[in-house]
Amino acid sequence: MMLKSDKKNQVEGCKIKLVNADQTVFAETTIPNDKHEPFVQACTDSSRFFAVLLVNEKTGQKANVGLQFPERNDSFDFKGALETFAKYYREDRG
Repeated sequence: MMLKSDKKNQVEGCKIKLVNADQTVFAETTIPNDKHEPFVQACTDSSRFFAVLLVNEKTGQKANVGLQFPERNDSFDFKGALETFAKYYREDRG
């Protein structure tokens, strides 16, 4: 996951990249603001599963994919990164 900044060093968005084992990008999406719920939804009965909305920035095509972390710690890191992004986004906006 990467934070994207503009020329003023404001946080512009959070990019989620799904990468293959050979390090090629399988899919990616950008969360444009601090509201990540439309893009990442946690499964209600497991802390390791998520639904991620992928949006093609060129065509506007959308697809939901399931994302599973093998370890609970990894899923907590993912959720923590989303919350950190939201915090920085809100701080930049005042």
